[in-house]
Amino acid sequence: ALPIYPPMPPNPPAKPLQEARWEDVAGWREDNLAEAHGALLASCGALEKQPLWAGVCGEARALPADSAALRSFFESRFRPWRVTNPDESLEGLVTGYYEPLLKGSRARTKRYSHAIYGVPDDLLVVDLAALYPDLKNYRLRGRIDGRKVVPYWSRAELAQQEEQLAGKALFWVADPIELFFLQVQGSGRVDLTDGSRVRVGYADQNGHPY
Repeated sequence: ALPIYPPMPPNPPAKPLQEARWEDVAGWREDNLAEAHGALLASCGALEKQPLWAGVCGEARALPADSAALRSFFESRFRPWRVTNPDESLEGLVTGYYEPLLKGSRARTKRYSHAIYGVPDDLLVVDLAALYPDLKNYRLRGRIDGRKVVPYWSRAELAQQEEQLAGKALFWVADPIELFFLQVQGSGRVDLTDGSRVRVGYADQNGHPY
């Protein structure tokens, strides 16, 4: 009889973030750091409210527009990290996120006539997990028609039901194309006529394919 050896344990997944050196950053010596400096200053409007960032942002504002000074600042105040896949490979996909900025109003006017609606009252969400645990990741959207649950209204059908959606408008905006992209992205910001700015985000869907 042959001895039975226990299976070799799998290698633990690589740490997703691994400390690196500035020399490891491709193109670091050739990058236009004035662009990174400008991005940092723009972010400091929010970051410097945190004690950890107050000193860094103060130094950044005092920096001269000099490549050597900027490079020295970033190398002394920041540390690069390498993003690693669980199998230790370094190839991957990074996506950006865009938030549209719309002009809008809290009340409907001739200029601001396109509504950003909240979730309709008759939108039904059916969670199947309680009855069918194997379908715990599935939720159905629909509406009640008599005693039946039927598919919810399509986008085109909803557009024709302004009276049914009355009272559900959160804000009114000027440009229907920008409103469409806000809905595609899932979130955005609205500059209102009273000078304030609000952020709106995804709340639900009608259950139809994109």
